[in-house]
Amino acid sequence: MVDEVGDGLFDVVGSGLAELIVLVEQLNVSRVFSYSECGEKEGGAAADGGGFDSNCVCDFIVLRRTQVKITRNGKFMISIIILTLLLYSLLLLTDHYIQYPVIMDFITRILLSGTEKPRSPEYTKLLTEIKEDARNIVTVQIIITIGFCFVFLFSITATIYVSAMAKTRKNLTFKNLFSMIRRTWIRPAITLFYVTLLGSGYALLVLASMGVLVVVSDGLLSLLILGILTALLMFLLDLYLAVNWGMGLVISVLEEACYGLKALGRAAEVINGGKLHFQGFIINLIFALICVTTLKVLGYKFITSLLVARRLVILLVLVNMLCLVKIFYFMVYTKFYYHCKQSHDQEVKVVQQGTCLSDHCESSSEIKEL
Repeated sequence: MVDEVGDGLFDVVGSGLAELIVLVEQLNVSRVFSYSECGEKEGGAAADGGGFDSNCVCDFIVLRRTQVKITRNGKFMISIIILTLLLYSLLLLTDHYIQYPVIMDFITRILLSGTEKPRSPEYTKLLTEIKEDARNIVTVQIIITIGFCFVFLFSITATIYVSAMAKTRKNLTFKNLFSMIRRTWIRPAITLFYVTLLGSGYALLVLASMGVLVVVSDGLLSLLILGILTALLMFLLDLYLAVNWGMGLVISVLEEACYGLKALGRAAEVINGGKLHFQGFIINLIFALICVTTLKVLGYKFITSLLVARRLVILLVLVNMLCLVKIFYFMVYTKFYYHCKQSHDQEVKVVQQGTCLSDHCESSSEIKEL
């Protein structure tokens, strides 16, 4: 079992890294993400929201520069990753060992109810027990889901904050980190709520589109072709819309009194310009390919595994790997936030003791982005 899971893990890591390396090198060659180190050049910053001065030295791409954040304040990122993985694993194991026996009893009683005569005492007892099991399953699932949401909020808030402090070379302590999380977690929570609503509405739109295709198609082949084209279009459109959603979550952490719909509107201002939005789209595409590869490899092993223990191990590996991808995703988006601000010739500063991590909060400019 361990060998099979290990092989699957190596397949995922190898495939995901291979795709990431190929895409990164292609983007580096074409300079899609190349940007200028303009902090000390004489000609000033680039003009008109996203153009770059040709005298600046084009260096690394957004994804490649993110590795700097891992070395700066590295102990904080490692602590966040370990704590997040432990909490996710604990919640998943708790959900499994509490819910699995109850679900099995629930299924068994439903099957037994079909063998009893209606209105008999045994049938009435089974119905009462089925209702009780269903109530317990829903209650526990709601509690576990809330727990996952809090862990997710903790991980993205801490990741964005540590990445911002590393970007501006500011010292950080665990006391400041947890104080910052305690003061600001409600802002990304509200923004995440609106993002979830928008995502749910988009999912309903996709389902409605698929339903229309089923009605208007006149054959299996045409339905298959139209379905693939529509799914691809919706997938790309979702990646495009997710640029604002991801940036909105970053802004809700970095900019004071900016959350919810206001943060999403602010994200549209920060990513103003087709080139910047295309860069965000490419970032989303890269991480989507990594997630799809992970789900494809480990998801197949999970479905084909018959042993409960093996499926649980595969599920733990899958959840933890997706969690790592999400942490790195918000590290990249934090860097992308500063990159967008620099493209618009805006200064970025960090007030370590307060909740303001952006020049959008105060008018004075104290710390120039490096």
